[in-house]
Amino acid sequence: MMNKEAKSAYETDNLGLAAYMALNGLEYVGTRQGLGKNEKLKVFFQFNDIAGAGPILEKDFLISTEKRFRDYLFFFRGEVDKGMETQNGAFVKSSRPTKYGRG
Repeated sequence: MMNKEAKSAYETDNLGLAAYMALNGLEYVGTRQGLGKNEKLKVFFQFNDIAGAGPILEKDFLISTEKRFRDYLFFFRGEVDKGMETQNGAFVKSSRPTKYGRG
């Protein structure tokens, strides 16, 4: 995820990580388009990282409350979408196990 061309640059294609970087003081520079895995078009968020804090913040993000919040938000958003697909508005309790427990 890191741009190794410039020591003062950091970039990521992860939206949650980009927000975390901005919240933790990295200066947002802009975006660029590029190819990710399987030649899929991606948008990369670029930051000034003079102190080289990007890799440390990336590791911190993986265990952060903010990431857990984001994961739960996406999980519950999926539950809302699934619930909206039920017939006649009947509530359906999820029986599928997830990493968050049973839905």
